[in-house]
Amino acid sequence: MNSTLTERLADWISLRTLVLVLGAWLILAPSSFPSLFWLDEVVFETAVSLTPARVQYAYPDKPQAPPSWQRAWPDVTDHWAEPSFSDQYRTPWWFYPGFSGLILLLMLFLLWLVPGIGRMASLLLAAMFTLALMAGQLGAQISQGYWLPLGLSIQYLWLGLFLVGVYGRQRRWYRQAHYLRRQLGTERFQNGHWGEALEALKLCPTTDSLLDQLYDQGREHQRRHRRQEAQACYRELSRRKPTYRDTAERLKALEAGQARTAGQTLAQTQVLEELSVPQTLGRYKIEHELGRGAMGVVYLGRDPHIAREVAIKTLNVAPFDASERENLKKRFFREAEAAGRLRHPNIVTVYDVGEENELAFIAMDYVRGEPLSQHTPAVQLLPIARVYQLVADVAEALAYAHEQQVVHRDIKPGNILYDSDEGRVVVTDFGIARVANSARTQTGEIMGSPLYMSPEQLRGVSVGPASDIFSLGVTLYQLLTGALPFRGDTIAELSYQIVQSRHRPLREARKDLPRSATRIVNKALQKESQKRYANAAEMAKALRSALAREF
Repeated sequence: MNSTLTERLADWISLRTLVLVLGAWLILAPSSFPSLFWLDEVVFETAVSLTPARVQYAYPDKPQAPPSWQRAWPDVTDHWAEPSFSDQYRTPWWFYPGFSGLILLLMLFLLWLVPGIGRMASLLLAAMFTLALMAGQLGAQISQGYWLPLGLSIQYLWLGLFLVGVYGRQRRWYRQAHYLRRQLGTERFQNGHWGEALEALKLCPTTDSLLDQLYDQGREHQRRHRRQEAQACYRELSRRKPTYRDTAERLKALEAGQARTAGQTLAQTQVLEELSVPQTLGRYKIEHELGRGAMGVVYLGRDPHIAREVAIKTLNVAPFDASERENLKKRFFREAEAAGRLRHPNIVTVYDVGEENELAFIAMDYVRGEPLSQHTPAVQLLPIARVYQLVADVAEALAYAHEQQVVHRDIKPGNILYDSDEGRVVVTDFGIARVANSARTQTGEIMGSPLYMSPEQLRGVSVGPASDIFSLGVTLYQLLTGALPFRGDTIAELSYQIVQSRHRPLREARKDLPRSATRIVNKALQKESQKRYANAAEMAKALRSALAREF
C-alpha cells in the first residue's frame, strides 16, 4: 500500500469515523439503550402538560400490525407514559424511514458542510435545526397525537458537532506541526545538520511542497559531492513517490557511479548547477562568496563606476523546470520590491536588480558586522543598555517599514546585522516580506522562522505589523536572557506554547534584569495582536524611556 493511500486511510480512521458509526447505529438499532431517550421523555412530558384535557383525538382506523423495523422503536407507554395517555399517542408508519433520512442529512451536514462554513455558522445552523426538530416534535404530539421521538437526532447533532470540531482542531495542529517540521528541516539543512534535517522531513506527510524540498536538498547535496546525503534524500523521495521528476535516474546514477538523468546526463546538469564564483554579475565585479541565505548565494561585489562595495544575493534558476522559473524569479524579486521602497539608516538599501547567465541577482548595501544571533548565547550577551538601544533602533526601522505598507514577517536575531564599531544595526532579508497592497501575496500564507513566529502566523491567518512586534519581543527576550520565551520538546508542543501558553517570566530566566524589561516584553508577547503595542514606534518609545530612566 503506497504512502498516499495509507495517509488517506489514517485520515478517515478518526473522529469522523466515529460520527459515521454513530449515525449508522442510530439508523439500525436505536432502541438498544432506552436510557438514551431521556430528551424525548422531557419533550413528551412538556407536550402532555401543554395539551388541554378537553382535546379528544380522532384517529383513522388503526393500521395493521407494524412491520418488524417499526417494532424496533420503543413503545412510549412502556417507558414513561401514564396508562391514561396510552391510547392517545402513536408513532406513524412513515416515521422510521423519515428518521433514517434525517440522520443521513445530519451526517452530511457534520462531515461535509461544517468543515467549510466555520464554527459560528455551524453553531447557528445546529441551533436552528434543534429548535425546528423540537418544535416539530411538540407540535405533532399536541396537535395530532403523533409520537415522533426526535431527541436522538438532536443528541447526535450536537455530539457530532463536538467530535467534528475536535477533529478539525486536531487537524489544524497537525498541519502547523508538519509545517514547523519542514521549517526546522530547512534551518537544519542551512546550518549543516543534514541528518537532522532529513529526520525532521521524514516525520511530515507527503505533499507536493515536501517532495520539492526533498528534491532540492538532494540536488544540493549532489552538487556539493555529498553522495551519501544525496542518496538518502533521493531514497526518501523514491519511497514516497517513485516517479517524482528524475529521482529514479539520479539515484541510479549515484549508486552506479555514473552521471545520467532522464533524457540528459547529470554531467550536463552539473555544469548548470555548478555555483563557482562568477567573475562579474551585471556591471558588478565579484570578489568572493559571503555566505548562503534562504534563497541563494550571497557574494561580495564592487561597483567599478563608483568604487562601492555591495552585497549581491543570487538565485540560480537553471536547474528548475521552465514552468517553475518565472514563479521563482517573481518570488525572488519580491524582496527587491519590498526593500527597494524603503530608505532608512537601519534597513538594508537595495541598489539594483538583474539577470545574467541564468542567475537572478539583487545588489544591496554591504553591511559590515555580524548577525545579532552571535550574541544570543548566554556567555556572549550584550550589555542590557546596549540591547535596549539596538532593539529600539530596530523597532523604529520596522515602524518606518510598516508606514510603507511592508511587513517583514521574519524578524529574528539572524536577520539583524550589528556593527559593533559603529554601534549600528541593520534589518536585512525582506525576502518573505508581505507587501500589503500587492495582489501577488496570498492571504493566509504561512512564512517565517518557527521559533520567532507570532500566534497568528502559526494559525495561518493574514498577518500585519503586530506580528513583527511579537517577533521583535521574542528577539528582545533572547538577547536579554540567552534563552527563548517558548520551549517545547517537539514542534507541535512548541507551536502549542506559542499559541496558547504564557511565556516563561523574564526575570526567572535572568534575575538582574530591570522591571522595565518585563513590562516591555510582556506587552510585546501578548497572544492577541490588539493587546500588543499599537505600533512599533510605541515599542521604541517605551525602550528609549526605560533606557533614559534606568541607565
